[in-house]
Order: sequence, then C-alpha cells, then structure tokens
Amino acid sequence: MLESLASLASLASLASYLLWVAGLLLAGLWVWKEVTMGLHLGHQRLDGKLVVITGANCGIGLQTAREVARRGASLVLGCRSRERGEAAVREVVASSGNTRVQMVELDLLSLASVRRFAQEVAGRPEPLHLLINNAGMADGEGRGTWAAGRSHLSGDGLEIVTQCNHLSHFLLTNLLRERLALAGAARVVNVSSICAVLNSWTGRRALDMDNINYQKDHSPRALKYSYHNSKLMNVLFSQEVSRRWGHLGVTSYSCHPGLVRTEVFRHFSAAQANFLTGLGHVIGKSCLQGAQTTLHLALQPGIEGQAGSFFGDCRNWDFFLKREQVTAEAASQLWETSARLVNMEM
Repeated sequence: MLESLASLASLASLASYLLWVAGLLLAGLWVWKEVTMGLHLGHQRLDGKLVVITGANCGIGLQTAREVARRGASLVLGCRSRERGEAAVREVVASSGNTRVQMVELDLLSLASVRRFAQEVAGRPEPLHLLINNAGMADGEGRGTWAAGRSHLSGDGLEIVTQCNHLSHFLLTNLLRERLALAGAARVVNVSSICAVLNSWTGRRALDMDNINYQKDHSPRALKYSYHNSKLMNVLFSQEVSRRWGHLGVTSYSCHPGLVRTEVFRHFSAAQANFLTGLGHVIGKSCLQGAQTTLHLALQPGIEGQAGSFFGDCRNWDFFLKREQVTAEAASQLWETSARLVNMEM
C-alpha cells in the first residue's frame, strides 16, 4: 500500500515538473515571438493617394485599412459581402476620422465580379498608388468542397483556392496596370504565407505548370496542397510583376503575415481550428501585429531594390525560399498559364 502511494506521489511530482517545463517553454516562445515579430514604426503619410485593399472587411485586411486610413489615403475596400463591407467602412471611418473610404463589392470566385471591380477602380480620377491583394482562403483539405462530395471548381471552372488566392488577384492586378503606372511609383503587395516556404522545403516538386488548375490531376492527394501552391504562386507573381513592370515604376512584394488569429481557419475541423487558434495565442499574432509586414511593404521608403522579394516580420525572408522553385522561368511560366486560365489578353 505504501509503495503504491509512493509511486503515485512520484508520478504526480513528475507530471507537475513536466507541466512546469511546458509552461516555461510556452512562455519563452511567447516572449521570443513578441520580441522578434517586427513592427513598422514609420510615420509616412498617404494623403491624396488611392489605396485598394481586397478582403478588407475583417482580420488583417480590416486592420490594414484602419492604419492606411489614419495616414490620409483614399481607400477602396473590396469585399464580397456588402453588409460586412459597409460595416467595415463605418468602422474604418470611425477609428481614423478619414471619410474618404468606399466599399465596392468583390467576389474573388467570380471573374466577372473582378472585372466589374477593376472597372470601378479604373473609373476614378486619381492614379492607383497602392494595391494590397490581401484576401485569401483555405479550404481545410476540401472540407467545404471535394471532401464533402462537392466540386472543387468555381462557376468559372477554376479550382476555388487557386482562384481566390492567386488567379483573381492576378487578373485584378493586370486590369489595374495602367492606373498603377500612372502613379509613377506604385506598389503591389501580395499577402502570401509561410506555407509558400513549406511548399518548397517539403521535398515536393516545383509547381506543375500543366496542372495549375488541377485539370490533369485533381485527386485528393493533389488538391490538399492547393493552399500551399497558391501561396507559392503569390511569391512568383510578385517577382514577375516587378520584372515586367519595373520600368513603369511599379514594384511588387509578397509577405508572410504570421500565424494570425483570423477567420482563415473557419473551413477547418473544430479540433484543427481550436488547436491552431490556441497555438496562435502562443506563437501567433493579433490582427494589428499581423498587419505590420503588409504596412512595412506598403509604406517603407527605399525598398525598391528588393522588389519581388518575400518578407516576414518586416524583414527580407528570401533566404527561406528554395532557389530552384522560385526561378525567373517558373515565374514567367506561371504568368503565361494564369493569363490563359483567366482569359486575359496578353
């Protein structure tokens, strides 16, 4: 009996010690994240400059809109839901005191909607100084589509994650090319993800340009990487914009915002969403913190020499990328393939 009690006491002591070590480790990770996350501390103004942000009704996009509005910009928020978009406009105006904020409906799963949105922006009198392609989605390994027995394609016949995260932004940016060029020194910021890096370091092959839309292989094994692939496309697209349009004064950058506590996990299982949200409180970021690298790329003077680069924590993270997967040839091929998929005249 005494031996059993001693064993239980020993196990309890060990469990207590392990919990203490785990708590110390988590606290250390939290402090490390807070110290290294990167903050944009500049006070640059955007008075009189037109800024377009997609997916600006919540999360990082809404926080980015708040910060940009406080700097005096004229804002166009691209939002799928009119109700939520109008609520975002009211919130941005109230928090910034800037009334030059407009919402225009934008459904990235409809190329027709993208074209209408671009036409609305192009019809404004001022040039476009800053385009922030922020909106994105993750399908939780098909939980909302193919894994549930539904199609993985949108009404345009495009794989939905690829269309939302890359193809529609590709089309939108190209449709606004002339407005960006008129600004003389315009920037395009594509919000990517660390998944672009994971994609290139997991031993998987480079993007299959014959299967961008999963027309050759739409098996679950292929489709489950659609988010990772689309985020690598963001990186390649940013590189190619800078190569093709640099002479027009247009530069582009991609970034990892961090593990941000947003609605991006809504298509995941409850267990996955709860785990990632919990992890986000330890090593992740709030929306304000998650918007910092986007703001850095939008506002920081003198970064044109790093055009096309991938950033994280307000620093250049190109060293994370696997060189053979982000070549100029791959970026050019992606551009040509994307143009065909969205029926864009070259």
